[in-house]
Amino acid sequence: MSKWVFKRIVDVLAVLGITLSIVVPVPAEGVRFKDVGTSDWYYESVEYVFENGLMKGVSDKSFDPEGNLTRGMCVTILFRVAGEPEMSGEVKFTDVKRGEYYALPVLWASNSGIVYGRTETSFVPDGTITRGEFSAMLFRYINASGLILREIRSGSPSDVEKIPSYAKDAVCSMYRSGIINGREGGVFDPDAFITRAETAAMIERFVSTAEEKPHVHSYSETVVEPTCTTRGYTLHECACGDSYIDGYVELLGHSFGEWIVTKEATVTESGEKARACSRPGCGIVETEPIPATGPSSPDEPTLAVSGAEAAPGETFELIVSVKNNPGFNAFDIGIVYDETFLSLNNVTISEGISGQFIFGKYAVWINDSDYTSDGPILVLSFTVKNNAPIGQTEVTLAFEEGDISNYDEEDVSLKVVPGIIDVVEP
Repeated sequence: MSKWVFKRIVDVLAVLGITLSIVVPVPAEGVRFKDVGTSDWYYESVEYVFENGLMKGVSDKSFDPEGNLTRGMCVTILFRVAGEPEMSGEVKFTDVKRGEYYALPVLWASNSGIVYGRTETSFVPDGTITRGEFSAMLFRYINASGLILREIRSGSPSDVEKIPSYAKDAVCSMYRSGIINGREGGVFDPDAFITRAETAAMIERFVSTAEEKPHVHSYSETVVEPTCTTRGYTLHECACGDSYIDGYVELLGHSFGEWIVTKEATVTESGEKARACSRPGCGIVETEPIPATGPSSPDEPTLAVSGAEAAPGETFELIVSVKNNPGFNAFDIGIVYDETFLSLNNVTISEGISGQFIFGKYAVWINDSDYTSDGPILVLSFTVKNNAPIGQTEVTLAFEEGDISNYDEEDVSLKVVPGIIDVVEP
């Protein structure tokens, strides 16, 4: 109608005494969109999705409640519901370009099993979406998020037989939980395109009714083996952080090997012996002092090493003598000396002593009867090393219980008196 025609109608009515009132609709106070009124069934849902940043209007003043949504829009809405998780990678669909508003949502939803393409390589982001398709999409999101829906009623939409198989479980479950109410006559109408108002209502009802699944602990087991000093146990851990311990096993305790002399005792100084725990990973070492030999008593059975004085490069002999001999027919004796000062050339059995004698790492002798005489039994030949420091060093003998025995195979105890070697200037 032209302005001129409109004005002529007003003039005619005025002549007839009729006043024309033109009513301009004014949105109710507090209404955000001019096409969403407070009496509309979807009013609170639209307010909810807008205030929570899940859906926007098509303009500042219009929501377009009867308008349809695209697949890209619906995926973006669910992406916002999920809190817009950070994503990286490439979308497999060739029609989803980097930089599009729905690119990250499609990547997230396809990786999470929430959406599928129309083909292996095509998503069709601008394609409209049906009520059945969106219901299946939302239901997959609910399951992927570990949520459950509480049933508030039984039954199914009246057109349940028309719902495609891929969406039937989703529609029926959300119908019984109140997320879906159906259209007029209780039908779901799965092939109809979903409206923006219906989408807002489903999202608002879903967020209000979905609950987290009750957590069921799933424990992994870690067996911690016992050690020498700590008990073993089995640790049960759940991914939620809960844990408990059982299956305790008593600690093993140390398993020490034989004592090893790490420092020989002398007449005036104590020595030391050590033994280590043989269990893997323990590393504990015990030590005990060896008392100084001290001067021998006149009647104590003794093996004494003579002393000597020699310059670097010189060769000399030491005599090992037995005193107060209790009688023995075999010995296995080690020669102990400081290799910084000396080199051992040879060890021989003294003249007049019968039996078999071998010198290798140890001086070993055996006879078919006990040797009971006092006097020399071994001759030790040494050379002072050319670079030996000037000073004193010691030569002694080493043996353990049983290394010296008599004909009756009894242990013979002999005290050792070391020999002192003075290394002097040439």
